[in-house]
Amino acid sequence: MIDRRLVTLAVGVFINSTGVMVVIGLLADMAEDLGLSVAALGQINTASSLVVALGAPLLAVVTSTLQRRHVLIAAMTLSATGALLAAFSQSFTLLTLGRMLSAGAVGLYTPQAISTAALLYPPERRGQALATVMLGMSLANVVGIPLGTWMGAAVGWRSTLLVIGVVAAIVTALMARQVPRNLPLAPLDRHTWAELWRDKPVVMVLAFTVAHGLAQFILYMYIAPVLRELLTIPTSRVAVLLATFGAAGVLGNMLSVRFLDRIGALRSVVISSTFILCALLLLSASRDSLPMAALAMALWGIGSFTMGPAQQARLMKLNPKLATVSISFNTAGVYAGMAFGSLFGGLLIAGTGLHSLNVAAILMMIMAYAVLYIGTRMRSHVAAPR
Repeated sequence: MIDRRLVTLAVGVFINSTGVMVVIGLLADMAEDLGLSVAALGQINTASSLVVALGAPLLAVVTSTLQRRHVLIAAMTLSATGALLAAFSQSFTLLTLGRMLSAGAVGLYTPQAISTAALLYPPERRGQALATVMLGMSLANVVGIPLGTWMGAAVGWRSTLLVIGVVAAIVTALMARQVPRNLPLAPLDRHTWAELWRDKPVVMVLAFTVAHGLAQFILYMYIAPVLRELLTIPTSRVAVLLATFGAAGVLGNMLSVRFLDRIGALRSVVISSTFILCALLLLSASRDSLPMAALAMALWGIGSFTMGPAQQARLMKLNPKLATVSISFNTAGVYAGMAFGSLFGGLLIAGTGLHSLNVAAILMMIMAYAVLYIGTRMRSHVAAPR
């Protein structure tokens, strides 16, 4: 039987993820409409991502004494407000503010949704629960972002953001009905942060999150113009490739639901990383080949969306007591990778052009492998004396 509580949490992840990430598919059209360069407009994503990177851990502490239900409702309200503000904005400043509010909603919502899902199930079923909630992110990529990209190309990017804002408001009402009251809470403070940063294996897991996020987002934040140039295709075809990425992500997430608790989180991370690296290599060789690019996007989607639940499961296993704050830092790490990826990607575009992004992504992914290896070795040395 489907657990409506998990479904509601997953729907919240879906609308928040769509609200933040749909701009990736709309970026080229927004730049043309606003009379800005892709690199300049991309810095809105940098600012938005920094909001999450800096805000997620802080919000985890500030809201730790509040009811999870109230925090989740507040996050969805913020998501709706941000999308509507961006949709009706008449200036670059208001557009940026709206995007930052939407990003703040993600930073507040995602760690709370994940930790809430973990509280609803015993330890042996938490991997499945986490993967179910994160299915919302996969569906955002297979349905939300491609549909939003298509709608933006057909009737304008403002219409896409308007629809997202209205749907977020509806989801807020659902959240108030489905999320349980009085879930157990462990208040967090600055001492919790200090304890987290003393746990070196946990810190290395977080470092890997930043590294692989940077590797992916230095390319993915500009994927629409990259694909248009690489394959000489219109935005409507880009939407199909984004749907391919998302559909494969759903498959990857389903594999996580089924196998994460069986094969273990670390092995799942290694497999996911290999899929991503293979995808980046294949994409670099796919000029004017739509089928090859589609295969690359599919491999990337599988790798990317099996990674998230596995990283969260690693953190919960390493230090269950610090799970809420470590997962909030993990969310912050993803968006730190997104922020720096967007920033460095914009600089590379301005300096050498779109074609350099794929090479940079491959090099960064190799660096992420090195971080993963060092962290694994560190964990072995820490665990040995016990």
